[in-house]
Amino acid sequence: MKRLFLLLFIAFPYLLSAQQKELTFDLLYKTGTFYGEYVGGFTSMDDGEHYTRLERGDNGTEINKYAYKTGEKVATLVKSSQALPDGKQIEDYQINEKEGVIIIKTNIEGIYRYSDKADYY
Repeated sequence: MKRLFLLLFIAFPYLLSAQQKELTFDLLYKTGTFYGEYVGGFTSMDDGEHYTRLERGDNGTEINKYAYKTGEKVATLVKSSQALPDGKQIEDYQINEKEGVIIIKTNIEGIYRYSDKADYY
C-alpha cells in the first residue's frame, strides 16, 4: 500500500503537466473534445426501470421493452405483422402519458423541413 501511494505521489505531478492544454474556442466547440456521449434510439418509461426500442428483424419491425438494470428484453409490446395491414412496417411511435396506448406511425412522407404526413394506427 505504501509503495502504491509513493508511486502515485511521484507520478501525479508528471501526469498533470503532461495533460495540460490551453483551452481555446476551437478546442471547446469545434473539435468535440468535451462533448458528452449521446445514446439515442430508445424511449424511457415512466416507471424509471424500463425503456422501449423500435427494432427491425426478419419478420418486420417491433417495439420491445427492456430493463435498465440488466439490459435484457422484458416483453414485445407490438409487432408490425400483428398491428399493421398489408405488410407495412413501424417507422416511429409514441406512447401516451399513462402508457396504455401506443400510436404507430408508418408510411412517412416528408413535406418540408420538420413536417411530414403519415399513416397513424
